Amino acid sequence: MPVVIGSGFYRSRVIDVPSYLEVPTKSVVRMALGNALNDKLPNAVCLDLFAGSGAVGIEFISRGAEKCYFVDENQEATTVIRNNLAKLKCNQGEILHGDALKALEVLADKAVKLDIVFIDPPYAQMDLYPSTVQYLLDHALLRDGAAVVVEYETEPKLPFNAFLRYKTYNYGKSHLMILWR
Repeated sequence: MPVVIGSGFYRSRVIDVPSYLEVPTKSVVRMALGNALNDKLPNAVCLDLFAGSGAVGIEFISRGAEKCYFVDENQEATTVIRNNLAKLKCNQGEILHGDALKALEVLADKAVKLDIVFIDPPYAQMDLYPSTVQYLLDHALLRDGAAVVVEYETEPKLPFNAFLRYKTYNYGKSHLMILWR
């Protein structure tokens, strides 16, 4: 099942989705997310954690992000992301294959500072929400003013007190929460 990029430079371009990914982030959700973050995207450094097809990160690049790191532990997913970036002739993506927390460790070792982080682990793995957000905070991976976005079905427990504000958006069973640093 292919996905269509909704806006920006790669608008209307079709990308592939890994065969195991039954429900990629819906286009309406990606469009709403892009619109909510539109003023932060130009020249932003982004992270698409649990990237799947890479559609969210590619949407960020399409809207002007300078760079996006794509992380997934599934080999098929990282191959699909690599092929999608090649098909689009996009050189602003860097793929990290492996466990999310180990990938965050690599980024921390490189002293990467992120403007936007998108976190969408498999919904059954609720423990990954607080652990990844806490790692971002503990290892100073977020720039001042950064946005951390989580997509979920059941609201995860997060360290809300570490953020200035947050906003939620509901799209049927999918929900987005944007936490502002």
